Order: sequence, then C-alpha cells, then structure tokens
Amino acid sequence: MDASGVAPIPAPAFTAVLDLLRKAFLLPPEQIGRVPEDDVEALLAGIRALRGGPEAWGRRAALFPRRSLTLLFPALLATEDPDLLDRIGRILEVRATCSLHALGWAWLQHRYTDPRMQEGFRRLREALQRRDKKSCPPIPPDDGGPIDATLPVRIHAALQASGEKWVDRWLAQNDLLPGTPLERDVLARHFSACSDEGFVENERAFARMLPGLGAEGGAAVLGHYLRDHRLGPRYRPLNAATLGALGSPDSGHAAWSKVSDPAKARFWKWLVFRTVEDHLAGNPRKFSLLVRYVPYMESVRVLGEGVLMMGFGSFYLVDDRSTPAKTYYYEKAVFELWLEQLAEEQRMAAEAAAEAGAAADAGAGTEVEAEAEGAGPMISAMPPDEETSARVPSLPFQLARRVVLESFRASAVLVDYKEVGLLYAKDFLDDALGIGRRGAVTEKGKSREPEAISANRLF
Repeated sequence: MDASGVAPIPAPAFTAVLDLLRKAFLLPPEQIGRVPEDDVEALLAGIRALRGGPEAWGRRAALFPRRSLTLLFPALLATEDPDLLDRIGRILEVRATCSLHALGWAWLQHRYTDPRMQEGFRRLREALQRRDKKSCPPIPPDDGGPIDATLPVRIHAALQASGEKWVDRWLAQNDLLPGTPLERDVLARHFSACSDEGFVENERAFARMLPGLGAEGGAAVLGHYLRDHRLGPRYRPLNAATLGALGSPDSGHAAWSKVSDPAKARFWKWLVFRTVEDHLAGNPRKFSLLVRYVPYMESVRVLGEGVLMMGFGSFYLVDDRSTPAKTYYYEKAVFELWLEQLAEEQRMAAEAAAEAGAAADAGAGTEVEAEAEGAGPMISAMPPDEETSARVPSLPFQLARRVVLESFRASAVLVDYKEVGLLYAKDFLDDALGIGRRGAVTEKGKSREPEAISANRLF
C-alpha cells in the first residue's frame, strides 16, 4: 500500500483490465496486449536509467516504441518513487495523442481514486489541450473540473441533467466502460435516488453495479430500492439479480450490513412471494387470492413435493398441488403438534431402517418391521364429496363458508376456491389476519401489519 492508502494493482489484474480495454476500444493486440510484470519492471528500469534533464527525457521519450507507451499506465501503479512518477508524467506529455488519451481514460476508470493515475492522466490531457484544445476528446462530466475522486458525483450530475432515461445508452455515449469502479460508483449514485421506472428500465445496469457494493453503497442503493415492496413481475429480474450478487439479507455480504430491518423484511417478502408464485404456477385462481397475503407471511416451508406451508404467526396455511381447488388452514398449536409428530415418526422410521440394515449385515435372517408410532391419521368430518389431500394433517375440517356465515372459531378449516367459495375464502382469511374492509388493519390484526414484520428467515 502506498502513501495514499491505495494498494498497487497486482500484476495479474493487468490482464483483465487490458482485455476490457481491447474489447471497448477495438484496439489491436500489438497496441494493447497482456502486461507481464517483467515488462513493467523493465520499462521502469529504463525510465529510471534516463540521464540528463527534462529535455533529454523528452527526446528519449519520442523514441519510445508503441508497446512501451501501452505500459506507461500500469507503470504508474507499480511505483511510489516521486521522481519516477514525474518522469512517466513527462513522457505522457511528450507522447500525448488521442489514442493514448483513450487508453489513459480507460485506465483511469479502473483506478480513478489513485492519485498517481489521476496525476498521470491529468498531465496527458493538459498536454493535448495545450496543443489543440478542440482535438482533445471530451470526458464526462466535461465541466472543466479536476481529475479526482469527485468524478462519480459530477458524472452523475451530468447524467441527471441530460434527462436520458436509458442509463446504458448515456454511459456508452460518454465512453464509460462497463464493470469499472468509476461506472459502478456512478450507477450507485443513480440507483440511490432514481424512480421506480428508473430501476425497471435499467435492470442490466443495476445488475452490473451490484457485485461491487459495500456497506455504504448497499445502505443507499438497497435502502432506496426496498423502500416499498417489490412483489410485481416487473421487479423479478431486479430481485433475482440482487439475490444472485449479494445473497439473502443474512448472507453476510457487506452490502446488507447497514440496510434497515424494514427494507430487509421487504426483500424477505419477495423471497416468500417467489416461493409461493413458483408453487402456484398454473393455478391463477388460487394465486390471485394467496398473493395478496404475502406481505403478512412470516415464513414458508416446502413440506414435500408439491406441498407448501405458509406461516402467519397465529395460524398456518398448507397447500397441496394435488388438490387445486383447496387450501388447508390450521391454528398454530394444532399444526405445530402435527409437525412434532411427523418429525418423531420420521426419526423412528430412520432408526428402524438402520436396525434392519444392521440385522441384514449381521446375517440375522430376521425381518424387522418399522412401525411408525404416533397419533396416526384422524377421521375427517368433511362430507363425502369433499375430498382432502392425503399429504396434510387430516383433521375435522370446517368449511370456510360456514365459519364466515356462522361466525365461530375452528382449529382446522378447508378454504375452498370453487365458484363463490373464493369470496368466502377471502373473507375468512381477512378475518383471520384482522384485515378490515379495503385492507384496513383492525385491532385484531395490528400485530401483523406487513411493515411491522421483522426479517424472518425463509426456510
């Protein structure tokens, strides 16, 4: 690490940077190729060996081959010697051309906070301007300001002033390379203040920015993005990109470390929403009802192939794809007792299977039967024409319609989606959550308001 607090870029990283530059500027391999560390050291040794004053260096610089010029920018990052840095700067001034300027601009975008790169590019640019100001290519923000760490702030201001809604188009028009720290920091500022449409219209730029976010950037960008629920289909690419780059809020990624709990909770809700959406794919009638309750869900869990459990605090809903017109409601205590019994049955079955295997290995020749002890299936009180799933707890179910019409409490309810049953299903679930007319939360449901739910794990 140098005196500026910036670690020199490691030699292997030169290769990645130069590949990026070659693709961006379509430069031939002989002009910008790979940069072996030995070549950089040899160039520094040659510059260090120059004798005489600046005029002599200038004459010598005029004879430098093109390959050596390509190495000048990585050479800036490979030394902390002030005299050597000054010599490199003089060579850049003597050999200043538009093509070298393009190369320097690309390198600067990769290390724009490094004072050595800032100074070298500044001297190159000023030399071009002294010769012919009109021939010096403009760089954003084109405000005559300094080449320093304020570039992202000023470039973002220029982007806003342009009124361009397609961010990638504006970046390309201004020669900002994708994937560089400068572009990432400009985008972070943009996505910390843009509109909802700004996110949706620029999902590729959003995804490209995410991997480099740190704690402060994450708090600004994710806090702004998750200021509201993002459950609609148009937000799925943005949410998926966030999950892919940063993981879930408990992943340990630095970008989540300073994001508020309410914002994290909204991302958890999308994870819940995605699970419910995938489970109910192909059943729009059922999905249209259950999706409105996603903000109230505290957990989801896949119980088996095609069986999804949705937890709401005081009750659970269990849905089985094999019964497309039904969902099963259980009070919390009843359902958790069944879960405990199921776990015990599975444990005993596993132990019995292990004993059977051990007996077979020992050649005992006896058959061991694994009997699952527990409560066993309960007889359903449903009418004969109301067939229920065999993969959920079979309790004395009551119909949601009857519970609504007669206003009584039931520990197990069959939520039916046939014909008018959908209306009663909505009324029943609204009442269970304490949601009044037009979505108002009643006294019964105050503890389960969507914004009050903490960032629960999706398990």
